[in-house]
Amino acid sequence: MYWFQRALEVYKTRLGFKPRGFRAPLNEFSRHTLRYLIEAGIEYDSSLMGDDVPFLLKPSDGEGQVLEIPQCITNDDYPYFMHNWDLNYQMPITAPSRAKEVYLAEFDAAWAGGSYWLSVWHPMLWRPSRVQMLVEMIEYMIDKGGVWFTRLGEINDHVRSCIADGSWTARTDVLPYDESPIPELTKS
Repeated sequence: MYWFQRALEVYKTRLGFKPRGFRAPLNEFSRHTLRYLIEAGIEYDSSLMGDDVPFLLKPSDGEGQVLEIPQCITNDDYPYFMHNWDLNYQMPITAPSRAKEVYLAEFDAAWAGGSYWLSVWHPMLWRPSRVQMLVEMIEYMIDKGGVWFTRLGEINDHVRSCIADGSWTARTDVLPYDESPIPELTKS
C-alpha cells in the first residue's frame, strides 16, 4: 500500500492529475488490490484475464466498484520479446512476424465477434523491426474497417455509459473469490 500511495502522490504533485486506471505490475492483483483501488478512487483496472468483455469488480467486504477491462497474455509483448539475463527471463529470439501472426489471429477473432482487442506494449522491448510490425498491424486493422482505436479511459467511459443507459449489463464479480488459504500451501 505504501508504494501505491507514493505513486498516486507523484501523479498529483508532479504531473498534476490523479490516474483513473490501474494495471498491477506483472498482473499480480492481490486480495487487497481492489480495496486499495476503490479507496483511491480508481475507476478501472486492466490486470486480470478473466473474460473477453469488461466486467465489474466489487469487494465482498464493502461498497464501491471498479470496471475490469481484461487483457489476454497472447496480446502482451512480454512473452514474445522479453529477454533479460538478470531477471532470468529469457524468451527465444525470433522474428516479429511470429508475434504478428498471433496478434492478428486474436484481432481477427475479436473483430469477427464484435469484441475488443487489447494489447500491452512495454516500450523497452521495441526495436525498429518490431515498430515496423506494429505499423503493418495498424494498417491491416484500418483496412479491415469498423475499428475504434482508443485508450482504456475511453473504453471505461463508453462501457459505463452503456451500463447507465441500460443498453448493456455487465457481469459483476465479487472479490476475493475465496478467503481461505490454499491447503497445499499452508504449513501444518
